[in-house]
Amino acid sequence: MVGQTSPTNDECWDTCDALIREWRSDPGPVNFESRRNPNNGTAIFGLASHAHTLAEAAMSLGRGGNVLGAIPLVRFALECGLTARWLELFEDSTLALSLEAVRLEVALLDNAIAQRLPETADRLAEVKALLESSETPGMVSGKVLEQRCNDMSDGPHFYLLYRALSAHSHAGMTVTPFYVIKGDPDDVTTWRLSDRPQLESLGMPARLLCSALVLAGLSWKAIRLDRPATPVLDDAASRLHIAPRPTRTASRDQRERRAAAKVDDTSDAT
Repeated sequence: MVGQTSPTNDECWDTCDALIREWRSDPGPVNFESRRNPNNGTAIFGLASHAHTLAEAAMSLGRGGNVLGAIPLVRFALECGLTARWLELFEDSTLALSLEAVRLEVALLDNAIAQRLPETADRLAEVKALLESSETPGMVSGKVLEQRCNDMSDGPHFYLLYRALSAHSHAGMTVTPFYVIKGDPDDVTTWRLSDRPQLESLGMPARLLCSALVLAGLSWKAIRLDRPATPVLDDAASRLHIAPRPTRTASRDQRERRAAAKVDDTSDAT
C-alpha cells in the first residue's frame, strides 16, 4: 500500500483494488461462530459486501478523475464498514438496527398516505404491528451513526471523517464553489463557470475508502470459524492503524444503563 510515509492517491486506490480482489476471491460460506445470532452474522456480511460493491463504483469515478463524484459513495461505504464493526462488537444490537429499517418504512408509508395513496394503508397497519410486537424493553438504539460510533473506542475518530465527507454529499453551498473558476475577486464578470468540478487533488476519499474496506473486512473475518488468510487486509489494517476489534466505551455503558432504567421505571409504574 502505502509506505510508512503519507501515501499517494494512486497508492490508496491500488490498495482498495487489492482489498476488493481479496474479498471477491473468497467471500466464504455462511459459517460463523455457532454462538452468534444468524441474523447478526448475515447482517455483518451484507454490510461488508455492500461496502465493497460501493468501493468498486467509487474507484471507477475516483480513478477517472471524478473524485468529488466519488465522495458520496465513499461516505456510504464508510457507514457500512462502521455499522458492520458495531454489530460485530454489539451482537445484541442487531434487532435495534433491524427495527430502524421498519421505522423508515412506516415513515415512508405515512407519507404515501398523505399523498393520497390509500392502497398503502393495509401495509402500514401490518408494518406498525410488526414494530410494536418486536420492540424489546431495554433495547439500546442504533438510530443514527453517531450513536453507533460513540459506542466504539475508535468510532469518534471515524465519525469525524464521515462528517467531513458529508459536507460534500448534500445539496448545498459546499459543492457549488467547485464549479466556479474565479478571476478577479472584486469583478464577477471575470469569473467563469465549469460543468466539471475544479479540483486538482483530494486525497481523503481514497484513504477513507481503504479504511471503509478494512473495517468491513475485519468485521466479517472476526466472526468466521475458518479465519481465512487475508494478507492484504491485515497489512492495510496495520498501516492504517486500525485495530482488529475496538473496545466498548463509557458512552455505551451509559446508554445501556439509561435503557435499563426506563424498563425499571415502567415496571414501577405498573
